[in-house]
Amino acid sequence: MIIMEDIYLNKLKKIAQEKGLAVVLGSRLTNQELTWKDLMSKVLLSFSEAQKELRCYTEEILEGDMPVEVFFRMLYQQTKDKKPSFLEAFQYQDTTFIHKQIAYLVKENFLHSLGISAVDNRLSLALKAASCASLENTTWLNGEISQEDFSESCLAVTNNKFNSLCPAGTRFFQQLESCEAVLVVGLFPGDFAWRSIYGYLTEYAKKNKTIYWVSSHELIPLTHIVSLSGGALINEPVSKVLKEIFLDSQAKLPAEFFQGSEEGEGQNISIPKKFSIFDEKETECCFFFASLLNFLMSRRKALDLLSIVITKSLQEKKYDLLAEAHRLTGKIFLEQGRLEKSIEEHIKAIDYWALCEDETNMAAEYTLCADNYWSGSAVEKSLQYYGEANSLYHRLEDNRGIAEVSAKLALICDSEEDYDLAQKYYTECLKARTNMGDHSGEIIAYVNLGNCLLKKQSWEEAKKYLENALELSEKFHDTFSIGEIYQLLGLIYMNFQEYTQSKVYYEKVYHFYQKEQDHISMPFVYCNLGHVCARLEDFDNAIKYYEQALECYEKMGDWQHLASVYTNLGLLYSNRCEYRTSEDYFSKAEEIFAAMGDIYNLIKTHTNLGKVYTLQGEMENAIECYRANMEMQIQLGDKQELANTLIAIAMVYLQTKQMDKTITHLQKAIALYDVLNLAEEKKEAAQILSIIQSKMANN
Repeated sequence: MIIMEDIYLNKLKKIAQEKGLAVVLGSRLTNQELTWKDLMSKVLLSFSEAQKELRCYTEEILEGDMPVEVFFRMLYQQTKDKKPSFLEAFQYQDTTFIHKQIAYLVKENFLHSLGISAVDNRLSLALKAASCASLENTTWLNGEISQEDFSESCLAVTNNKFNSLCPAGTRFFQQLESCEAVLVVGLFPGDFAWRSIYGYLTEYAKKNKTIYWVSSHELIPLTHIVSLSGGALINEPVSKVLKEIFLDSQAKLPAEFFQGSEEGEGQNISIPKKFSIFDEKETECCFFFASLLNFLMSRRKALDLLSIVITKSLQEKKYDLLAEAHRLTGKIFLEQGRLEKSIEEHIKAIDYWALCEDETNMAAEYTLCADNYWSGSAVEKSLQYYGEANSLYHRLEDNRGIAEVSAKLALICDSEEDYDLAQKYYTECLKARTNMGDHSGEIIAYVNLGNCLLKKQSWEEAKKYLENALELSEKFHDTFSIGEIYQLLGLIYMNFQEYTQSKVYYEKVYHFYQKEQDHISMPFVYCNLGHVCARLEDFDNAIKYYEQALECYEKMGDWQHLASVYTNLGLLYSNRCEYRTSEDYFSKAEEIFAAMGDIYNLIKTHTNLGKVYTLQGEMENAIECYRANMEMQIQLGDKQELANTLIAIAMVYLQTKQMDKTITHLQKAIALYDVLNLAEEKKEAAQILSIIQSKMANN
């Protein structure tokens, strides 16, 4: 364990003085505190005490690897209680010294940003006591229990995204790009949203940002992340660490910041011994246990409980719970690969939601049906059900539903190459995301629209949407789509033949993927840089980038792309009149395409080789390449390309003064163009033949 050594202390002091230090504050600041895991156990045991038939499942759930946020978000969905009683355990009456220290730092604007993973109210109490008015750089990553919209932002999770942060939490991590280091305090495995927060911090560490973790425990996740980032574990009391870091700021901080102590502070509330969430609601409790078992992959037991729920709900005429049970049964059947049975369950659920006059859930169920039909390649059915869902969401003015369903409709139309309809749905999705204030979703919608318009070759319009996406990405520090945006803008400027500007964007994406250590995307960037350098006649750099792409594809074993790069290098060296090197690269591409049985690319490669052999005066080799192409084109029935190959062979024979063979091949080509009604090509071939015959007659 690393102690508070001067090297780390001095670094942290310097970073803090420059306001480059961000803090992530957890909830486990003392040993006496109630943890989420403790609360989950107490709630679950309380249920099994009341429902004896569920006791046999309790131990399995407690021993399962269930994140606490999953448990409580499922419980919230099930109870539909806007003020869940189980959260009263986090309503503290007083704050702690550590929270007071943090409040002073926030008040004096000493921190770059502060993210609070805890949902309890202790920091709020400290901020109020410190008369701190501005909370501009302070974010509750999962919401705060005293906030009016806490339940909605923290616990009302859609589409089973149980491990996700609320939107404010996601934005907090996007804003860390501009800070220099992160100090993590009181955050440990098992905390609420631990997996998501740890995942964000890991990505942050990979970007060469330093993380310092205050902990007396040398846990593997903590040691991993600090070693990855070049930071350190600090085995000192939290209050002492904060005092040391901000020691040079004594004049600006109150004396209490340095004089107080965290010793003896801890839990100061009583925990209920029994939770009355499901009083006289045996069927609801049974459904909740089925949901937990399904999450833990114990699907057979979950289905057994759901069968009981369906029977009891029907008897009790609890149609909303009946619909929920059919929905979950449908999801389990889908996970088991029983697609038709899954659809049957979702259709039953639709009928019961209709009885409840619950259009929101009806729309969600239509969406699930459509998802299943789409998975089963029943495109028409999926379009029908998505359409029903979309109509309901529009009537409800539910922007989230509109955004999600219209995006799926757009993807289907895109895959079916109906780009006009895809554009309509992508636009609909964009409008809904904008209305929601969902900036990440808005960026993705702009990118999808740009991609769709590129397929329609509406280059200028695509550029406009992609530039909007880029502007939003930079404004909100959202880097999720920025690599794709740079690439697409590079492609657009390449099409405009503005190669210098195209290169600017490809170089941006090159540096971005290097920073992200995205080794999968790098070879595509190398290829694009190679293309644009070749067009700028910067052949040395073009070769360098193509060779870097080759190295990547060789490591990946991606033979298709490897052969394409060999082809590009062959063309480049051919343009430089280095025919022997060009021949070597085309030959390597030929071997791969032949081994893969890629006839179309093999024909193109033979054509390239034929041209190189001709330029080198190796006429027999050129003719051999073209004859190989003729055989494949005859098998494919590609008469137009066969005619083009006949012209190419005729030109080789012409150079070797084999006039009879030249004329014969030209005549065959002309006959094929005539059959195909290709008047322009026939005319050009006939003119060549006429000139040759005229010269022969004069001689």
